[in-house]
Amino acid sequence: ACRFFNGDYYEGSWAAGLREGSGMQQCTDDSNYVGDYVKGKRHGVGVYSFPNGDRYQGEYAEDLPHGHGIYVFASGQRYEGEWSQGKKHGWSIYTVDNGQQFVGQWQDSKPQCIQPIDGEDAAPEDVRDVAEAARLTAQRAAQKAILSAEQQWARTSPGHVAAELQASVKAAVAAQAARRIALRAAMTLNAALGANNT
Repeated sequence: ACRFFNGDYYEGSWAAGLREGSGMQQCTDDSNYVGDYVKGKRHGVGVYSFPNGDRYQGEYAEDLPHGHGIYVFASGQRYEGEWSQGKKHGWSIYTVDNGQQFVGQWQDSKPQCIQPIDGEDAAPEDVRDVAEAARLTAQRAAQKAILSAEQQWARTSPGHVAAELQASVKAAVAAQAARRIALRAAMTLNAALGANNT
């Protein structure tokens, strides 16, 4: 376990003085990350909770969302699809507050060729495949976050400082919340795909 000069708290694996493998970081701004690290950077799969209530679950490369992932906004809107170097990029299904879904491509976090999915207008199969890959990646990230939180919690001894114990509890709670969001996203996507297939 380590407390940084800025007050952030990290508990997890290290190699050559850098975060490496699975770990949890609770930041002073109330954001937190649970997931994979490579050479001190978020890399692999993970769950990042933002101070405003937004949450990203999915793949990371070099500290940025990259690959497949789901971004759930505190407002209820949701982006399920592809990412490139921290930006929404590629095919996705985007759900707005009222539940209406849109399908299309994004480039540099800007929507391109977006159209609503209405009743019989099902999303094309390749887009459904991308959304399914994002859902599965988000589930894997959530499961890994829960496992990491449980492992770190098991290592926490009564001798630890109260603040460190509190940070571990916060990370475990965040991991459980990530799991609930991943399951909700999976059920919503399955229901949408099921409705579109009828």
